[in-house]
Amino acid sequence: MQKINFDKQTVVFLILIVVIIAEVFILLPWSVKRVIDLGKKTAILKKQIETVENDWPRLSQYADVNEKLRREIEINQNRFINSEEASKSLSFISEASKEFNIEIKSFLPGKSQDPLNLSGQKLFYLPINIKAKGQFHNLALFLSFLQNSQYFFEVQQLKIVSDYPYNSLEMILCGIIEKE
Repeated sequence: MQKINFDKQTVVFLILIVVIIAEVFILLPWSVKRVIDLGKKTAILKKQIETVENDWPRLSQYADVNEKLRREIEINQNRFINSEEASKSLSFISEASKEFNIEIKSFLPGKSQDPLNLSGQKLFYLPINIKAKGQFHNLALFLSFLQNSQYFFEVQQLKIVSDYPYNSLEMILCGIIEKE
């Protein structure tokens, strides 16, 4: 075999070619990928900064809304009827009917039904069958009062029949009972 003589310039040239090939096929794609990733991260950070810049002046407003919602949730959670207070809520309905000049003919609480699972709380419907008599305007005010009262009440069935000079009311009113 013949001996190949490499002079310094050829060796340097071959080393440069290997370095350039390595850079073109290995380092350049890696660098491009890294630049693209940095561009994506920069875009995400830019959006986050814009969001903060837009929302920062309204931070106190968000805190106020948050506090208002927290109070509203607390008030609404207090509207659930405790299982010990079920008779108290029935008494509440009876007393309210007197205030609105409604004559209750029949008042039959039913058995707790269908559990509602809301955020880990065990809630049940307590159906109350009510038959009453009164003027239409008073009946409407009575229903509105019950639905906006200190307890959660939902009218599930409602039948109002005109019976001059009074109207007859038949309804199923459901209270929501919280059981531990």
